[in-house]
Amino acid sequence: LTMSQLRRLFAHDWGSALALLWRAGAGAVLLWALVSVPVGLVLYFALKPLFRRLLARRVVVTE
Repeated sequence: LTMSQLRRLFAHDWGSALALLWRAGAGAVLLWALVSVPVGLVLYFALKPLFRRLLARRVVVTE
């Protein structure tokens, strides 16, 4: 939606404009929740060995 489309929607019908924005927001939150879990798991397992190596180097340096 562009700003001009939103202005036109709010000028003609507040209820449908708010309903449209509510559905768009709810859809964005749902999509974020569905995508963030797999991405978080992939990042966790991909970066875990790297962080273990960094932590091992740090322990060796501090001793």
